[in-house]
Amino acid sequence: MIQNTYELYRSVISQNDGSNTLMPLLDCVKAFFVESKIGNNWYSSTSNLTPNTINSQTQLIKVFILKQSSKYSNSIISTNNILVGDGDVGTLYNFKPSGIDSHYEWKVIKMTIKPMNIGQNQ
Repeated sequence: MIQNTYELYRSVISQNDGSNTLMPLLDCVKAFFVESKIGNNWYSSTSNLTPNTINSQTQLIKVFILKQSSKYSNSIISTNNILVGDGDVGTLYNFKPSGIDSHYEWKVIKMTIKPMNIGQNQ
């Protein structure tokens, strides 16, 4: 793993004693973004919205992950700008590999999730 990348974890909280179990999902993550389409707007944070609004009006969730996708190379292999985002949410992060980062290949993982079964019976 290179400097300034992180490991993405899943956390499971026990309903019995509240203990927290971490499980690694993905290593060498440079950037991680989540955008939610609620009503007609995209939000990077939902902290100002009520739970009822989030549950009843969330239409799509988009996840963007920029990660290292190769081992270190003695040659420079990546110097082009890498844009994280899309036409709906815009550019969330503009990454130009330089220094040691340019000795790795990079990949953007994009996921679009359509929430189902939330906000029912409310």
